[in-house]
Amino acid sequence: MRTISSVTRDSLMIEAENIRKELPRIEDDVEKARAKGDLSENSEYDIALNEQSMALLRLREIESTLNESIVATSSGGNEISIGSFFHLQEITEDGKPIGEKRIFMLDSVEMILNGIIGIESNLGKAILNGTSGTYTVLSKNSEIIYYDVEKVIDGEEEFKHTYGDLSEIFKIN
Repeated sequence: MRTISSVTRDSLMIEAENIRKELPRIEDDVEKARAKGDLSENSEYDIALNEQSMALLRLREIESTLNESIVATSSGGNEISIGSFFHLQEITEDGKPIGEKRIFMLDSVEMILNGIIGIESNLGKAILNGTSGTYTVLSKNSEIIYYDVEKVIDGEEEFKHTYGDLSEIFKIN
């Protein structure tokens, strides 16, 4: 079983709903392109069929993830786990702050621009099941980076205030 946060679950559910809404249009595009005749030289048909295949594949991936996952419950303790919110600030080796402190959430997926640190990232691996404190992480460029991490017990409102409603990422207009 894979553990996901409620944010990831909700986002995946919205994405699946949007794909289901788009499928009739995609299927219509396939039928219109098929009606144009010779399929061996019909690039419109190939494009529409590819779009349909990609949409159905993504829908199956989402459904599989949702069916094979459990949603993490936010822990009120000191341990940082999937679904935990925490303040993160880069610091110097001697503990002086660099830049501003921001709120993030730990999850099984990474969307760093949206405030989500993935558990497969170097930082995510370092803080998963840890507590508030200073962490040393090796960056992708093999540089040592120091972070001050402070778990936030009720961080959902601050998180939404900082990043907005993440479900908006997956909405199709």
